Amino acid sequence: MRYPDRKLARLFARARQAEPRPLPAVSRGEIEAFAARTAARWAEADGRSAQSHALWLWERVGAWSLGAATAALALALWLRPVPPQKNPFEPFLQEPTAPAPFFGNAL
Repeated sequence: MRYPDRKLARLFARARQAEPRPLPAVSRGEIEAFAARTAARWAEADGRSAQSHALWLWERVGAWSLGAATAALALALWLRPVPPQKNPFEPFLQEPTAPAPFFGNAL
């Protein structure tokens, strides 16, 4: 059963011996280009606002209907009449009609 532990320990030992790789330097121009591409994508997405609005509306309808159904179920469970429960100890609470044979009339 020790074999997985040795393999894992060996893997960690090799990982500790590995040389760290430095991250490549990023120039300011690359950052600005990324920002421009991201802004262009977002502007393109705004052109499809009718479709995205319909999806957002459908999402909201689903969320509100789930909430309303949950609230209705909770209300129905809270307002339902609770039937009276029979006492499970009822047979033990009745007094015996005949005296016990060992104790006589002492009870």
